[in-house]
Amino acid sequence: MEEALKASEQLYRLTIDAFDDMIHTVDADLRLTLFGWSLIEWCHQLKLETPSLGQNLGEAFSFLPAAVRDEYRRVFATGETLVTAETIRFDNRIVVSETRKIPVRENDQVTQVLTVVHDVTQRWRAEQLLRIQHALDLALGSTRDLGQVFECAMEAVRQVEGIESGGVYLLDGASEALDLAYADGLSAGFTSAVSHYSGDSPHSRLVLTGGPFFGSYPTAAEVAANKFHLTEGLHAVAVIPMRHDVQIVGCLNLGSHTHDEIPPGSRRVDWRPLRRRLLGPSPGSRHASLWRRAKHNIVRSSRIRRI
Repeated sequence: MEEALKASEQLYRLTIDAFDDMIHTVDADLRLTLFGWSLIEWCHQLKLETPSLGQNLGEAFSFLPAAVRDEYRRVFATGETLVTAETIRFDNRIVVSETRKIPVRENDQVTQVLTVVHDVTQRWRAEQLLRIQHALDLALGSTRDLGQVFECAMEAVRQVEGIESGGVYLLDGASEALDLAYADGLSAGFTSAVSHYSGDSPHSRLVLTGGPFFGSYPTAAEVAANKFHLTEGLHAVAVIPMRHDVQIVGCLNLGSHTHDEIPPGSRRVDWRPLRRRLLGPSPGSRHASLWRRAKHNIVRSSRIRRI
């Protein structure tokens, strides 16, 4: 009998590990009695400490709201499956999930709750981007203020995991210099320090290669050049060149204060729809002309719009 029980438990664990969804069970005291490999992987991805069997759920995941504990008590009390959509914020992160809490009975008593967590954060972010891109379309059609357009664009990119700040640079076609046109989530001292890059600077040459760049920040050379590169607290950056046909006209510089690198999922974001909305379908479009006028103003008067 004992061997049969061990074999049954092993099969149960193998079954749980086979699922992509995060699965765990808790007893009436909300102590973890079993969890699958997907939960361990999820913890590693979010740089959370891996829980241990017997640990209280609230201790293992202290960011869970009190409402989650109430939901477990409800399942233990009613014996009914509970399905919820949850949005949890912690450490400048957002996790969106669809969760099923399923009662497990022994002798007609609910002794455990099996929880299946389906992480839909990436889908939620994609939906958020679509909504904000729609708002960006409306802004482009109703305003001649490029700053408002940039503000809407930065609101869109902040929905991408690991991106909390950034700016829009415009490229001067003659000198190939980059000038900061808009910044968000950055200190005044830092935006002043990075407001201009000459045409022969590594930053401008990087943008002119035409491909996106993802890397750590700051470099030793940047720290040596200006203390604000270190005191700003940025850890990772993304540089996304902006093109009109084959001509590079600027770039999005995006940064993270909380991630040591831009997450892999964020690197795979398709930036083309956002770039098309910023630049327009053709060089003669209305918002393309806004870009040209903004570049002219920055070069002539060094006016920079910042938050």
